[in-house]
Amino acid sequence: MNNFFIYLLESGICLSVFYLMFLIMFRMDTFFVISRTYILCSMIVSAIIPLFNFSNIAVDNVDVVPTAIFNAVTVEANEVENTVRTSIGVSEIILVIYLTGVIIFLARFILRMFQLIKLIRKHGINRTDGYKIVFTDDKYSPFSFFNIIFLGSSFTYNRETELILAHEKVHIDKHHSYDIILSEIITVFQWFNPFVWFYKKSLQEIHEYQADEGVMKLGHDVLDYQKLILNKIAGSEVFQTANNFNYSLIKRRIKMIAKNKTKRIALIKLFLILPVSMILFLSFSCSQMENSNPLGDVIRIPEDKIDSHAVFQTGWDGMWKYINSRINIPKELIDNNKCGKLAVRFEVDTDGSIENVRVAQSKEFGGEWKKGELGYGCDEEAIRVVKEMPKWKPAISEGKPVKLTQSLILFFGTKEMEKKWNETERDKDNWMETKTETDNESKGIKFKFPGGYDAMAGFIAKNINYPETARKNGVQGTVIVVFKIKSDGSISDVKIDKSVGSGCDEEAIRVIKLMPKLVCKSETPKSQEVKLPIAFKLSNDKSENKTESLKNNGPSSFNFVSVEKEPMVDMGALAKAIKYPEEARKTGKEGTVILRVLFKKTGVVGNIIVEKTDNKIFNEAAINAVKTVKFTPAMNKGKNIDMWVTLPINFKLK
Repeated sequence: MNNFFIYLLESGICLSVFYLMFLIMFRMDTFFVISRTYILCSMIVSAIIPLFNFSNIAVDNVDVVPTAIFNAVTVEANEVENTVRTSIGVSEIILVIYLTGVIIFLARFILRMFQLIKLIRKHGINRTDGYKIVFTDDKYSPFSFFNIIFLGSSFTYNRETELILAHEKVHIDKHHSYDIILSEIITVFQWFNPFVWFYKKSLQEIHEYQADEGVMKLGHDVLDYQKLILNKIAGSEVFQTANNFNYSLIKRRIKMIAKNKTKRIALIKLFLILPVSMILFLSFSCSQMENSNPLGDVIRIPEDKIDSHAVFQTGWDGMWKYINSRINIPKELIDNNKCGKLAVRFEVDTDGSIENVRVAQSKEFGGEWKKGELGYGCDEEAIRVVKEMPKWKPAISEGKPVKLTQSLILFFGTKEMEKKWNETERDKDNWMETKTETDNESKGIKFKFPGGYDAMAGFIAKNINYPETARKNGVQGTVIVVFKIKSDGSISDVKIDKSVGSGCDEEAIRVIKLMPKLVCKSETPKSQEVKLPIAFKLSNDKSENKTESLKNNGPSSFNFVSVEKEPMVDMGALAKAIKYPEEARKTGKEGTVILRVLFKKTGVVGNIIVEKTDNKIFNEAAINAVKTVKFTPAMNKGKNIDMWVTLPINFKLK
C-alpha cells in the first residue's frame, strides 16, 4: 500500500515538474504540434518513471545486520478472530479517500461516454462530405468527438456554419479525441493533483489553437473568424469530454490567431527536456542504489564512543512483554497460510522518543532477506506498535544522550509456522557447499553430515584423541585436512594440507576416514576437494588434554574449500571493546557467550548468531563488541572469501 502511495506521489511530482517546464518553454509559442506532443509525452513519462526501480541491484542477499540485534519477537495467532486489528490507520483512511475520488471521476468519465452514445442513438448519424454529423438539441454548442461532429438541430449552411464545420473537421483530422481520452484516464488516477487539471486545460487550449490555425490555412478571413468566436461564446452548455467550439479563454485564442509565428531558434529550449528527465529518472528510479548497503540509513557512532546503548525503560524483557501484549496478527496473513520476518528500524532520540520507524527488510518463508515490505498488513502493524512504544532510555556517548538507530526483528506467524521456520533455517545452516570455478560456470556439491553440523562436530569431538607425543611435547595448533567428496557422499583421498606434527596429522586423518557418507546434492559428477581445519589445543588444566574441533565452525565452514589464510582478528582491540553490562556487574553475574560470526570477504562483520549463552544479559555486550572488531578476511586462491568463526567471549568479574 505504501509503495502505491509513493508511486502516486512520485508520478505527481513528475507531472508538476514537466508542466512547469511547459509554462516556461512553450505556452506562449506557436509551436502547437511540439506543445501538444510535449504534454502528451510528459503525462505518459510521468506515469512510467516511478515504475523503474533499481534499488535491489546491489543488495546482498544476507541477513539483516542492524545496529543492535535483538531476538526475534513471535506474534502468535491464537484465536485469530479476536486478535485481528480493528482500528483503522491513517493509511487506510487515505486509501479510502483516494479510491472514493477515483470512483467519482471514473463514474463521471463513463457517464459522459454514455451521454454521447445516447445522443447518437437518439438523433442518428448523417453523412456529409465524408464526415459523420449528429444534429442535437439546440442547448449544445457545436462539438466533435472522434470522427463525429455534433451540431444543433436548427443548423443551416451559411458563411458562419462553414467556419464552424471547418473548425470541427480540424479536430477530427488531428485526432484530438485520443488526447482527451488519455487526459481523462490520467485524471481518474491523479484527481488530487492540481497539475493534472492544468494539463487538461492547456491541452484543450492547444487543440483550439491547432483548430484555429487549420481554419486560417484554408484561406478564411481572420476578422470574420474572430467575430465568430466572440459571437458564439454566450451561454451555451459545454460538453467537456469532447472538443467544443465554445471553449473558454477566448481572448487568448484571438490573440494567438493574430500572433506572429515564433522563430525556430526558440526550439533550442527542447534541449532542456533531456537533463530534467534524467534528473527525475535518477531521483525516483535509482534513488536507493547508493543505499544498497543494508546499513545505509543507519545513524552510527563508533563503538568506543558509546557508553551505553538505548534501552526500553523496563529492559528487554519488558519491551517484549509490551510488544506481545499490543501487536496483532493480520487475518489476511493467516488466511493465506503465510509467515515471515520483518526488520524494523527506528531512531531513539536524545529524549528517548521513537522516530522514523520504517521497515528495512523482509523475509518470507524459504526466501532471503530483501528490501521492501512483507505485505498482508504486517508492515503497517509492526510500524504501528513500534511507534506507540513509550520513550526509551537514550544511548549515552561520552556522558551525553545521543540519537542512535535501533532495530527489531519481528516474526509474524503461528507457533507451528515458527517451528517449521526454525527447522528449515537450521537445516539450511547444516548444508555446506564446495565449488569448482570454470571459465563459463561454477558447479559443485552441496552436502551435510548426517544429523547436521552439530552432529559432525560431536562426531569429531567424540572420536578424536590428543596424541600422547603432542601432549608431552606441548605441541598444539591447527591441522588442515584435505579430502574429496564424491557425488554419492563418500570421502576419499584424505591428506594433510597444513601440518602440526607430533601425531596430530595422523589423528586428524584417522577421524576423517571414520566419517560416514555425507548427504549430497550434486551439480557435477566430479568429486570436489574440501579443506577442514581441526584445532588441537592443550587445556590450561595439565591433567586434561582436549581437542578443539572445528574452531572455525559455522554454516559456511566448509567454504574452507581452498583456504590459504584464516581471518586475522585483533583480539586485543576486541577485548577492549567489550563493556561489562552494568546490571551484571551490580548483581555479580559472570558467564560466557559463544557467538558464531560471519567475517565477510568485504572486510565487514556479517551475521552474528548467539550459539550459546550462560545469561542473556551478556548477549548485547558481546555482539556490540564483535561488530567493532577489525580483521583481515580469509583468503582462497589469492581472493578474499566469507568465513564463519565460532568466538567465545568470557565475562568475569575481577
